[in-house]
Order: sequence, then structure tokens, then C-alpha cells
Amino acid sequence: MSRFFCIYNSVYTDSLDLKERLDSLKGGCNFHSIEFVEIDEDFVDFSTLPIPNSNDGLYNCARGSFITERLMLNENVKTFYRNYEVLSQKDDSNILTIELQKKNIPTPKTIYKGTNNRNLLNKYVDFLDGFPLIVKTYGGVSGVGVIRIDSYSSLFSITDFLVKKNEDFQIKQFIKSNSCERVTVLGDKVLYSITRPIKEQEFRSDGYSKSVRKVELGSKINEIAIKAAHASNLNFAGIDIIVDRKNKEAYVLEVNLPHNFVQHEKITGEKYSREMIGWMFNK
Repeated sequence: MSRFFCIYNSVYTDSLDLKERLDSLKGGCNFHSIEFVEIDEDFVDFSTLPIPNSNDGLYNCARGSFITERLMLNENVKTFYRNYEVLSQKDDSNILTIELQKKNIPTPKTIYKGTNNRNLLNKYVDFLDGFPLIVKTYGGVSGVGVIRIDSYSSLFSITDFLVKKNEDFQIKQFIKSNSCERVTVLGDKVLYSITRPIKEQEFRSDGYSKSVRKVELGSKINEIAIKAAHASNLNFAGIDIIVDRKNKEAYVLEVNLPHNFVQHEKITGEKYSREMIGWMFNK
């Protein structure tokens, strides 16, 4: 019987709904008669770590278990990566947008290495089309570390603080929109899309709002999402896309793997894990 190795870390993770992710993936494996094997990095015996073969699948379902994944990855095992040797989920999603930019996939203008140098900041504000703009720290989740800046005084004080704390950060163009779309790509298609409203007196979307719902976004946005996933070496990913309120142009904000698909299962009542497992094992 083929095995699906599901890697996670029950202690050192900031991923939400971990138990629900495991339960859903186990259900997907049961549906396709695949053996589900949990591997918790915080408790695994690294002296007897299994070696997956070409009949097996491997998925790191949450943040915080990169070492185990790297040890178990090989050229034979089935994964959601397009290639074994290129990028992996250890690469911060904010770094992956560099790959999108290189492939001419639309993203907001971004300064990838922030500074508190006043001369450079003045130049960057012009490059990013003025205020407001976004300061975004690396490694945050669920909107934490994303800061809207409306003036030079705020920009100077925030960047002074982050530099003092040795925090790496980006400075990004601000895109005005009414929502942020999560487009989930599986292989060469869009599996589903979720729209997440931007709350009043906020600039960030809320993925846990009661207003979150499944939507059809059209072929143009779907094509951008698929290209973004593939450019990031991924066959399964959650692509965050924002549409400019004025010119209706779509921009990729982030490419996410892992991402919280079980929250979307709750919203839609569908079992996406079955399609994920089915795709991996060609069922």
C-alpha cells in the first residue's frame, strides 16, 4: 500500500487549525485507500526516519517542520513541488515574490530590503508611487507584521524601530481594494477561490469573517494564480491576489504553502483533501 507521510510540528508552529488539517488529510487518504503516516518533528526519532519511495507521498502540512521535510525529500517521492532541486517551503512567501517578478507576473512594486536611511526612503516613496505604502516584516502570518504607512514621520519612526530590532522588512506599494482573494491551485487548475473582505477601518482582509465565501474569479485571475504557483515550484498553493479598486488590475501578494485549506472546507462544505491526495497519487 502507498503511504502518505504528513509532516508537522505540534510545538513549534504558528499554523492554525493543525488538528483539523491532519484529520482532513487522513480522511482524504482513507477515501483513496492510502496509508496515512503522521510525523511530528518535535517527537520523531531521527535515527529511524523512514525513507519514502516512488509509491509514497510527502507533504509538510504546517510551518515549523522544515528539517524533517528536507531529510525525507528525495527525487522519487511524490510531493506538491514541481521540481526537487529548486525552491522549497522554507523560502519565506515574501521572498518567493521575487521569482514572480522575474517571470513578469504582476505584483505590487516592492523594495525587498528595507532601511531607515532617510535619503533612500525618500527615493523609495517616489518609486512606490507615494503614500500610503506598506511596511511588511518577513515571516509573519495572518496579517501580523503588515503596517500601513501614511506619512514620512511614521515611515521614519517605524523603520528606525525595525532596524534597531534587527528585523528584516519590505516596503511595498499600497493597492486599494475591497477584498483579498485566496486562489487555491492544484496542478494545472484552480481548485477553488475564496474572497475575503477588507474590514471597515482596516486595510487587511479577514480570512475568518462570516463574509468569507467561495467565488468564481474568471480566467484572467486564474491564469495569474496558476503561473504564480508554478513560478514558485509548487503544484499546490494558496495564492493571495488583490484587485485594484480603480483600474481593476490583479496583483499577486503572496504564494502560500502550506496554507489553511481546512478553513475553506468549513466555509464551502467540500473536502479538498480528497482532491489533493487524488492528484498526488494520480487517482
